[in-house]
Amino acid sequence: MARLRILVPLLSILGLFALLVKRLADFGVFTPKQSFNTESCRVIANFSSCEDIQVDYANDLLYLSANNWTAYFREEYSVQGGIYVLDLKQKNAKPKLVSVDQPAVFHPHGFHLYTDPETKEKVLFVINHKQKGHSAIEVFDVIDKDTIKHRETFSHDLLINANEVLGVGKRQFYVTQDTKYPLNGITLTVAAALGREAGSLFHFDGKNWKTVIENLNLGNGLAVSPDHKLLFVGETNKKRVRIYDGDIKSGDIRFKASYNLDLFPDNIEMDSDGNLWAAGFPNLLAMSERIKGRDLKVPVRIMKASFEGEKLKDLTKMLETTGEEFMAQTVVVPYQDKMILAGIFTPEVRMCNVPKDAPRSEIHFDTDL
Repeated sequence: MARLRILVPLLSILGLFALLVKRLADFGVFTPKQSFNTESCRVIANFSSCEDIQVDYANDLLYLSANNWTAYFREEYSVQGGIYVLDLKQKNAKPKLVSVDQPAVFHPHGFHLYTDPETKEKVLFVINHKQKGHSAIEVFDVIDKDTIKHRETFSHDLLINANEVLGVGKRQFYVTQDTKYPLNGITLTVAAALGREAGSLFHFDGKNWKTVIENLNLGNGLAVSPDHKLLFVGETNKKRVRIYDGDIKSGDIRFKASYNLDLFPDNIEMDSDGNLWAAGFPNLLAMSERIKGRDLKVPVRIMKASFEGEKLKDLTKMLETTGEEFMAQTVVVPYQDKMILAGIFTPEVRMCNVPKDAPRSEIHFDTDL
C-alpha cells in the first residue's frame, strides 16, 4: 500500500513530464538549427519592421505594412505605423509613406493588394490593430504609385486578433483570426498547450459577416489560386495549409485537403504559376517568447509548395537561418527570379536568390482536422 501511494504520484509526474516534452517537440524546440541560402541575400530597405509585404507586379512596386511591433506589444499604442511603397525598378530607392490619408490610430498587420480582374483597379485591404483586442479592416483605393486613399473601415465584435486578410472583390474579403484569447495571457498559453487555440476564418460579402471556419489552430496566412478556384488557409500551430474550393467570392467553400508544410507557417503567397510560398519558423516557441518580450534569436524557414489542383506535388526549402544571420522573417514574396523577405522584429527588407538545388521535404497529407 505504501509503495502504491508513492508509485501513483510518481507515474503522474512522469506522465506530465512526457506530455511537456511532447508539446515542446510539437512546437519545434528540439529542431536542429541550420543555415541555407542566407549568403545570397542583400538588404534593399532598412527603416521599420514589416509583418507583411505585397508586390504590384504590373508596376514593380513593393508595398510594405510597417509598424513598431516592439512598442505595440508593450502596449505603447501612440507609436503609429503606415503603408509604404518601394520602387523595385529604381536603384537605392527609399520606402515612401503612401498612407497619408490613414486612420488616426493605425497599426497595420497583414494586408492584401487586390486587383479587379475587369477594371484593373487596385485595392489594399489592411488589418489595423487599434489596440489590444480590437481589430478592424481598413480599405484603401490605390490612386497611383504615390497615393492611396482611405475608403472604408469594417469591424465586427468577434474580430479580436485578426491576422491576415485576402480581398476577393472591391468590398469582399476573408480574414483569419489567430485566436480569440489575449495574445499575452495565461488563457492562450493553456489553450496552446492543449491544442485548442480557437482560431477562425471570417468572410465579408460587402454587407454581412460570416464565420466560415471555427477550429483553426492559430489561423494565419491566406492565398487564392491563380484561377480563383482554390482558397489556401495557413494554420500555424499545426504546421499546415488547408485547401478549400467552392464559390470563393461568396464564402461558400468546402474542405478539399490539407498538407504539412515542414514549418510553422506565417504569411503565405501564391505566384502566377500556382506555387505557394510560405515564410515561418522551425521553432515556434522561440517566436512566441520573442513576442512576449524575451530577447531571443528566431530561426526562419522559407518553403515553396508546388500544386496540381489541390494536390501537393513538390515541397522544397528555399532558405533557412539559425537566427544569427537574420531572424523572424514573417513573409516571403517571389519577384522575377528572386524572393523578397521581411519580418516583424527586424528593420531590414531583403532580396534573396532562389536556390537552383533546393532540398526537398517529404510530402505529408494531413488528415488530423
